[in-house]
Amino acid sequence: MDSSVPTFTLFGVQHWAGTGITIAIAVLLPLLLRWRASPQGQDTARKVLAVCMFVDIFLGPAVRTGIYGMPLAEHLPLHLCGMTVTLGAFMLWTRSYRLYEVLYYWGTGGALVALMTPDVLQAFPHPVFFLFFLSHGLGFMAIMFATLVMGFRPRPRSLLVVMPVTAAYALLMVPVNLLLGSNYLFLLAKPAQPSPLDWFGPWPSYLPGLVGMVACALLLLYVPFAVIDLVRARKSGRG
Repeated sequence: MDSSVPTFTLFGVQHWAGTGITIAIAVLLPLLLRWRASPQGQDTARKVLAVCMFVDIFLGPAVRTGIYGMPLAEHLPLHLCGMTVTLGAFMLWTRSYRLYEVLYYWGTGGALVALMTPDVLQAFPHPVFFLFFLSHGLGFMAIMFATLVMGFRPRPRSLLVVMPVTAAYALLMVPVNLLLGSNYLFLLAKPAQPSPLDWFGPWPSYLPGLVGMVACALLLLYVPFAVIDLVRARKSGRG
């Protein structure tokens, strides 16, 4: 990276500001649409958000590669967050619950982990800084919109869907990484910035830890809905 470009500082002011603003917008905007917008307004917002995500799929690689000369093979939307943006655009446009079942976990867990430990080197006000938070924010907002506005939610069977799909996607990324010389899903090396994977040592010893973290995250992301179901079941039992 160009030495004249300010370096992103993990857990610095820019990090917390970028993360806080991104999460706040991604949650509050769908909530406002749920509470205030008409059905027609919500439908228009759904389509606008999907179009923004379609644009982001191409904008990020184009700016990073076309303007800043970063290798295209390393900046395709193939991380889980990138796939959330790509497939999330189709999910919103087509109102696909089948996509939501997987993307709820990828978009929520992946986005939150990525925002807490960003794999970005460029600091504010570099365009790549904005692209990172924009892309992750759009993916997270798509999940919040589908959950809060469209009424989607994961079901117990969703865990039985997302776990094998995630494992299959990880296996697919191994030959893709070897072919492109990339590191999607961080299967061949840890992120450049500090991350929870540092707790598990160097490659390949951190890979079992990565698998365990993903499995725990998938289970934890279903807990709020399990609690809601339990409370409703108890209330209906009393009635």
